[in-house]
Amino acid sequence: MQTGDPTGTGFGGDSIYKFLYGDQAHFFGDEIHSDLKHSKRGTVAMASAGTGTGTGEKNLNASQFYITLRDDLDSLDGEHTVFGEITEGFYTLNRINKAYVDDKGKPYQNIRIKHTYILYDRFDDPSQLANLIPDASPERKPKDEIDDDVRLEDDWMPKDEELGIREEKEAHSRAVYLKV
Repeated sequence: MQTGDPTGTGFGGDSIYKFLYGDQAHFFGDEIHSDLKHSKRGTVAMASAGTGTGTGEKNLNASQFYITLRDDLDSLDGEHTVFGEITEGFYTLNRINKAYVDDKGKPYQNIRIKHTYILYDRFDDPSQLANLIPDASPERKPKDEIDDDVRLEDDWMPKDEELGIREEKEAHSRAVYLKV
């Protein structure tokens, strides 16, 4: 299961380093360790933008990651940066794995990670990160305001496309006004 792309296109998302160091740090490098394998269900690894594109490019990690839904995926070893594992909630992984999907692999029903708990983080955060971390998690919307049945990808579009369409409509309406 792959996630972490706020655009829903498979090409979106920025690494944390872009927010710390600017546009030149959009991606970060692979950190592949031979002892970290895709041997069990629940392995969490980076979905590199260069892997599987036929370009052979490496070191193109941003925000997308995946969670393995079965054991022994050794074909992924040495290709992706493994950085964690799911230790609880395998019932949820099983339910995700059984979800019906369309021909592009997107589930018909929304599947959302609404909250996570980091049980152990052995790495120190960069000092600049403190300014980017909110004081608290955002407040959850009341259950009656959340429509989990709507596929957000069906009507979502990137902001630049949305602005382009709006500008085109405005230009058209100005042209019609001038014509009248």
